[in-house]
Amino acid sequence: MRYGDRAYFRNFSDYPEGHAWQGENVIKVGADEYWSWTGARETLFQVMNIPRALLSIGLLGVWFASSTGCQKDTKTLQNIVNVRAIWVEQCTAYEQSQEFGKGLPEEKVKILEQILNRATDAVVDSEYRRLCMSVVSAERWATNMPYGDLDFDMTLLMTFVKRLASLGRDKDLLTLLSANCPEFVGVLPIEYFLAKEWKKDSILLLLDAYSNSRNEEAKKALASCLGLAFKEIRGKTANDEAFIAACRKWYQENRTRITISDRYVDGSAIRQKDRGDLFLVDR
Repeated sequence: MRYGDRAYFRNFSDYPEGHAWQGENVIKVGADEYWSWTGARETLFQVMNIPRALLSIGLLGVWFASSTGCQKDTKTLQNIVNVRAIWVEQCTAYEQSQEFGKGLPEEKVKILEQILNRATDAVVDSEYRRLCMSVVSAERWATNMPYGDLDFDMTLLMTFVKRLASLGRDKDLLTLLSANCPEFVGVLPIEYFLAKEWKKDSILLLLDAYSNSRNEEAKKALASCLGLAFKEIRGKTANDEAFIAACRKWYQENRTRITISDRYVDGSAIRQKDRGDLFLVDR
């Protein structure tokens, strides 16, 4: 096969007839790399072993039932071992059932939330620890193939921010944001989401995450989000460390007389540079 060739791989000879995934359509992109339906670069072994592994623990039927809207077995889903594979299938099914792009960023997070809610604590904790030890690049994510590894990790990061905030797990959220900070949660800017949907003082958590972080990618993302939240201070302070200190001082001095500006986001919930700071000071 040459690069760019399409192919169809039949499943292993011992794979049962009548089960979903009798084979896979792929495009060759490397010596032993193929683009499969998951949107990832995978070896032939990986392409063919996902359904085999799911079949061995009784999950394959649940995985494919999700795309047809069939009733899912909650007890079975508690045995989830491949969160990403199930997420890709359910997102693809959603996208095909809707007007293109309609609600997809929020829906990707919502779908992943539902999967994590049905997974075991061990699986959820494993994904959380993996994110805390990884670098999720927003710049690389912007060019990543839909439902690829980076798209999954960024959506997982957004989902954990939402999950940990709703559970009030401040310390775990601080640890996560110190390692990786998403620019958005769904379509809401993270600084707006945390302040509006969680609690106003969450801006201090973002400031603490910057101070605690040893990850330059995370510090860059945190400084960017905070720079948009505090545009006036950012315009006066070029140095990031001085800027963070100035934001903390301003917030502590004004926290009892500020409100969150609804003008910070427009109708599509995307922050606008000409819409002022995140907080308004009551005069």
